Amino acid sequence: MNMSFPFWQFLNQPVFSSSHKVILNPQRFWHVHKVEVLERCWSRAYEPEGRR
Repeated sequence: MNMSFPFWQFLNQPVFSSSHKVILNPQRFWHVHKVEVLERCWSRAYEPEGRR
C-alpha cells in the first residue's frame, strides 16, 4: 500500500474540540493516520472474490 502524507487531514484537525486530541507532530500524525486506515480496512466485511 503506497500512501502519501494526508496534508488536508493534518491541517484540518479540530483544534478546539474536547473530543479530539490535536496531533501537532507530523510524524506522529502520520503514524496514527496509518493505524486508523488499517483499522477501517479490518472492520469491513470480508467478501470472497467470486461472490461480488
